[in-house]
Amino acid sequence: MKQKVEKFAVRISTGCEISGFSISHMRYLIKEKKIKSYLPSPKVRLIDYESLISYIKNDKEEAK
Repeated sequence: MKQKVEKFAVRISTGCEISGFSISHMRYLIKEKKIKSYLPSPKVRLIDYESLISYIKNDKEEAK
């Protein structure tokens, strides 16, 4: 039986596809600490998936 694996972190480009934000806006959100990110190596930055999704949900609620 296969179990569904939840995403832990995604690259910025994948986060852009999920959210519809531009790369520069994603970097702004990281800089302002609105979403969490990790640097596992000097060339790779990963965004916390749950942090991104919760930001999107909260942003939609504020827009109402």
